[in-house]
Amino acid sequence: MNPKISVIMPVYNSAKYLSDSIQSVLEQTFYELELIIVDDGSNDESLDIARKFEKKDERIQVFSQQNMGPSVARNKGVRVASSDLIFFIDSDDLLYIDILKCLYNYYCDHEAEIILCETKIFSKRKDLPEKIDEGNIKVLDGKNALVVALESPKLEVSVCGNLYGRSLLEKNPFKENVLFEDLAATVCLLKQVNTVL
Repeated sequence: MNPKISVIMPVYNSAKYLSDSIQSVLEQTFYELELIIVDDGSNDESLDIARKFEKKDERIQVFSQQNMGPSVARNKGVRVASSDLIFFIDSDDLLYIDILKCLYNYYCDHEAEIILCETKIFSKRKDLPEKIDEGNIKVLDGKNALVVALESPKLEVSVCGNLYGRSLLEKNPFKENVLFEDLAATVCLLKQVNTVL
């Protein structure tokens, strides 16, 4: 199978949440994906949990490295990804069941270089609404999208939950050993693109 979306998940000591997070990727209505899990030197059961899932589903690849931070883990995921589209998820995140299908369809319709999504904060899985609120879809250039993202209480300046063209990430790897690397990456990426959804 040639995956159409590579989902990259850096993991560090996430045993409490990891099974639910992985399951939310595997349950997607969009099947043509690969899940790349990069364990960043966890000292809990995270790596064992990830390996168990890897044995059950051929779409999963698990890598392990010394603790070097999420930027290094994400860069590793981008390097080994098979797809031209990259989606990032943290190991305590959950996905709506059809989010990847929606994002892929949006990408095909608009050929956006980045698709930014709203996120919701929740405490338990049952607190998630049953369906995606697609809201208002806007097509902007990168600089205007950056302004909207920074001013919106709902849009996340994290890279998680967003869809990216792989070539953009290859040209702009995550900066390592910096604080708030997600914000730095988002600002850098948005400043370079013409079409953001």
